[in-house]
Amino acid sequence: MIFTKILALTVFLFLATPDTPIKYDTNIYNLFIHKGIKFDKIKGKLKIRTRENGDVFRFGGMTRKVKRLFCDRKIPSHERDTLPIVCDDDGIAWIPGFPVRDDLKPSDNAGICHLVYRKRG
Repeated sequence: MIFTKILALTVFLFLATPDTPIKYDTNIYNLFIHKGIKFDKIKGKLKIRTRENGDVFRFGGMTRKVKRLFCDRKIPSHERDTLPIVCDDDGIAWIPGFPVRDDLKPSDNAGICHLVYRKRG
């Protein structure tokens, strides 16, 4: 398991085995967001960072600027600079509150890297 803490945010990454049936798209009381991504499709290493100028995110068959996504979702400006962004060598893999990148969507429960976002409140 990889544990990373960014400011007041905690992100947990762990790899599932076939005997751990976990739903990969669960939102628990708006404090936890749990997503799964295909482990074998990750390019390079996963990195967790905050947003940078010019970030773009590909999901749902479209490419959108992260700044525009945050504005459209009405995320407060003080949260925009602290929200963790999970990236690999191909770009942004996942932003909490949004779907995972199209090529990383899991089709079954084998070989899934589980991403859990916990917002401290």
